[in-house]
Amino acid sequence: MTIKWTTDMSVGVEKIDEQHRELARRINAIYKAVTQDNGPEEVAPVFYFLEEYIVRHFTDEQALMSQYEYPEKDEHLTIHNAFIRDVLSLKIKYEEEGCTPELLEELQERVSDWFVDHVMVRDKALGLFISEKSAQ
Repeated sequence: MTIKWTTDMSVGVEKIDEQHRELARRINAIYKAVTQDNGPEEVAPVFYFLEEYIVRHFTDEQALMSQYEYPEKDEHLTIHNAFIRDVLSLKIKYEEEGCTPELLEELQERVSDWFVDHVMVRDKALGLFISEKSAQ
C-alpha cells in the first residue's frame, strides 16, 4: 500500500508532521521495492532510516507528551516499544536470511499498518490534545 500525504494526516505539530511525511515517503519506497523487485537495494537504507527514525521521532513525541502531561503517555510508550521490537525482529531476520520477498512484504505491511494505526489514530489524538492544551 502506498501512502499519499494529505493535510488531514497532520497532527498539527510541524516537527512531528515532517517526520510522518518522511515515514510515508519511506513506506512508498518499500512498496516500490516489493512491486518492482529491487528490494536488496532498498531494504538496507530502509532499516537504517527506521532505526534513526525510531530514536528521533519517539524521543520528540515523548518529550511533547511529558511537556503537555499527556494522560495516555504510558499506553503510547508501550505501543512505541512494541514497534521497536517489530523493527528489530525484522532487521534480525534480514541479517540472518537476507532480503527475501517475504521479508520485504512483511516489512512493508508492518510499517504501513503502523502508519495507519499509530500515526493516523494515536498521534492525531496526541496532536489534538496538544492543540487543546496550548489553547488554554
